[in-house]
Amino acid sequence: MKQRRIITGIMTLVLVAAMVGMAELLAEPEIIFPEIAALAVGAWVAPRCLWRTSRLRLVLLIALFSLLGVCIVRYLPLPLYVQLLLAFAAVSAGLILSGTTFAPVISAMVLPVLLGTTSGVYPLAATILAALVAAAQGLLERRGLYPRSDFIPLHPTGGSWLALLKRLLVAAGIVAAALAVDWRFCVAPPLLVVLTEFSSPQCPARRFPLKAWLLISGCALAGAACRLLLSVALGMPLTIAAVAATAIVLLVQQRLETYLPPAGALAILPMLIPAAELWLYPLEILIGCALMIAAALLLFREDQASGSA
Repeated sequence: MKQRRIITGIMTLVLVAAMVGMAELLAEPEIIFPEIAALAVGAWVAPRCLWRTSRLRLVLLIALFSLLGVCIVRYLPLPLYVQLLLAFAAVSAGLILSGTTFAPVISAMVLPVLLGTTSGVYPLAATILAALVAAAQGLLERRGLYPRSDFIPLHPTGGSWLALLKRLLVAAGIVAAALAVDWRFCVAPPLLVVLTEFSSPQCPARRFPLKAWLLISGCALAGAACRLLLSVALGMPLTIAAVAATAIVLLVQQRLETYLPPAGALAILPMLIPAAELWLYPLEILIGCALMIAAALLLFREDQASGSA
């Protein structure tokens, strides 16, 4: 276990460094895919894969929905509020139809909408990075460093669609409030992943919501602090800030033995946003995360059938 933690930790840091380093070298910020930290945590670092999916579906879902997110921005000139809800509804439906629980794909589609990304570089980079994660997971399995798991697709039920509708209503209210006060990161895409995952009665983190909230918010704070201190204040390359933030995420989650993939994505997201918005970013994440977790706990009780994808 210790050997695997060291290996997967190094792999994660190298992947993040390569991603952000390439983005800096080519001056293409769209190469930065924050969810890659979540994928690495969930598919490499955690004791077992945290999602019910196959490696092929993982890559295909990222490829398809990251592209659809860009297409919404480019070809549907609608208000941001409508675009965000449309993206969330579409990817949530796709998640159910795919027969998987691979919730990070939600962030892959909603992120370009929130940031107004129109470049085809984003879906291409996201797909390549997801393929690297999937390929490396297969290698870890063959080397006996990661447990194998057989993928059995889930079948959509009426409860699945009802749960989707409830999540959409929750998102509609929180997105409206966030945009009204111009605190858009209260609905940062990884927080929609949190809402989706916590709405499943089988989600382990539901047993310790306060701890999960503090961990997720703390990782977001670490990401913003690393960017502000290392990149903005000291003028170091963004790559160093991203690697430092990822290292903090890995150390904290491994020390607590609590693996929450959205926390990794929220630590990398500050590498993409304007420096002027970094000061409020941790507070927005703290508030948004509290609202998402509270709504999921209130509306999706333990005695309800699992239908939250």
